[in-house]
Amino acid sequence: PDEPRLAPNPPSVLTLVGNRRSKPPILDIANRIAHGMTEREPKTLTHLQEGQATVGAYVADTEQGEAAWIASKISDLRGLGSDEHQQYAWGDFAVLSRTHETLNVVEQTLKSVNIPSTRARREPLLECIEVDQIRAMLQVLVTPDNDVAMARVLSSPRWRLTELEMRALARHRCIIQAQSEATAGNTYVPRPALIDAVMDVSNINNISPETRHRLCALIDEIQHLTTTAQLEALTHTVKNVIDRGAYLQELSVNSEPEHIEARTAVDAFTTRAASFGGTGLYGVRAFLRFLDRAEEAGDTDISSEEPPAADSSQVLLSTIHTAKGREWPVVFIAGLVTPQKKTAQQDAPGQAPYPLRAQRADLPHFPDEGFTNDSAFLTATEHRDDSLASLAHDDERRLMYVALTRARDHLYVSRAHWAKELKNPQVPVSFWDEILDTGYCVILGDEPVSPA
Repeated sequence: PDEPRLAPNPPSVLTLVGNRRSKPPILDIANRIAHGMTEREPKTLTHLQEGQATVGAYVADTEQGEAAWIASKISDLRGLGSDEHQQYAWGDFAVLSRTHETLNVVEQTLKSVNIPSTRARREPLLECIEVDQIRAMLQVLVTPDNDVAMARVLSSPRWRLTELEMRALARHRCIIQAQSEATAGNTYVPRPALIDAVMDVSNINNISPETRHRLCALIDEIQHLTTTAQLEALTHTVKNVIDRGAYLQELSVNSEPEHIEARTAVDAFTTRAASFGGTGLYGVRAFLRFLDRAEEAGDTDISSEEPPAADSSQVLLSTIHTAKGREWPVVFIAGLVTPQKKTAQQDAPGQAPYPLRAQRADLPHFPDEGFTNDSAFLTATEHRDDSLASLAHDDERRLMYVALTRARDHLYVSRAHWAKELKNPQVPVSFWDEILDTGYCVILGDEPVSPA
């Protein structure tokens, strides 16, 4: 976003601000949320639709109560219809949320009252965390000195190296280089790769015995997979990586929709590799180039199939991320509370360690190799995380902006005080009061907090 302003001769930038989807005052609320961003420049949309939308808010005691209110409201609204239709179809309704957990509760409630619903199509294939990890391991097999891929593998949940341990690897790489230069004289010594430090695991300082054991297991796995990949077909190599990582076994344990979607994505990735063909490391390398080109072109789903048409016979349940580019006459945005634990989506940026992600222009610079001791490193990490907090706040606002502007005729926001397994009531998202303060959102219900 900063490139036009930083260019020697900045080009003219035309911002599209007309919205033909949402009726007033939906955009007035969305603009209020956008203007709260501190790190990015918001834009102000204007209504091109005439008429008046209905906007309301509901606070339930429990997440089951919130879902029951949504189901009741859908039943009430279905018979009203709009200017274009005497009656809304089930497909004219959408329930959006940041998390699958909220959608799970809504789905169960709709089913109990015989309201047909369906879950949105999964996230694009290459954006699936499990697929990203499998792809990173394949990259390490064909290009061991690919530090980005190696770092992704090391920071994945299976090997789970912390930032401090990653820094220990980086320091050990510098030691290896210094030792090589001392014996090479005037001969140029290329910088060791991250995998070189991993392979010298017995000499790495400042890592725990458990981490050392995991790194030894990783070395054995890379060597085994590389040896077998040299002779096997691409599809067998991909399956070997999946089997050694126990992805399917882990995902099969849980029947939650997000786990089912992840398993479907892993299966789809395997099918794509089988259709691509190829043998040996050359076949793996060609497949990875294909994935890189698809990603560069924005085809992160790498699918030849057309997206499924909207189903008018079912209410759509979707994460806000998946709802981008869609619209519905009636939209419910549920679960507007501050998460008390990290979600899978929040963990997604951790696919690569921070120094690699910081190459993006909008992240604070963090020279992790420039600290003289671990104490200074940890202090700097705290300051960096404070800087990232404002960016995360902006991201939440952008996501909410997307959700609000999916609605045409009716928009409802909701939250609950209590969710399962929580010891304390949930706190509303920071901009909940801002939505109410616009004066455009009617409070349709505010249940008191029940005792814990």
